[in-house]
Amino acid sequence: MEQLSLFGFIEPDEPEEKEDDAYLDDWALVYLVTRAGGWQGNLFVMKVEDAKKFCSDDCSHGQARGGYWMFQWTTLRHFVHQNDQYDGRREDFKFIWDTGKQDKDFERLGIQKPTLKESSEILNKMGYVMTWPK
Repeated sequence: MEQLSLFGFIEPDEPEEKEDDAYLDDWALVYLVTRAGGWQGNLFVMKVEDAKKFCSDDCSHGQARGGYWMFQWTTLRHFVHQNDQYDGRREDFKFIWDTGKQDKDFERLGIQKPTLKESSEILNKMGYVMTWPK
């Protein structure tokens, strides 16, 4: 006789998909992390294919001031669904100032730099607001 598990009958809750949420799979959040300090801030909202290209290039990681850093990305769908698990509370997206250091790399890789207006509109559509440190 086989023993049944209660967990075999429980289906995990999947976030409700809205018809107009398809864009969440097309856009990514690119952020900066360091080995010592973890997440350092969001930098860009860009198309997933551009985020993959950028984050896999040699320009996306390095060493500065004795520490290691790198850019990573996640789809907006992953981010919004992670946040929805916390009572539906959505914190604003905090961005670090773009200094233009990656502009030549964007040009070399054929990536059109996302505008603040475009990024803000995408995040607003999700119910978020872009903010920056003061």
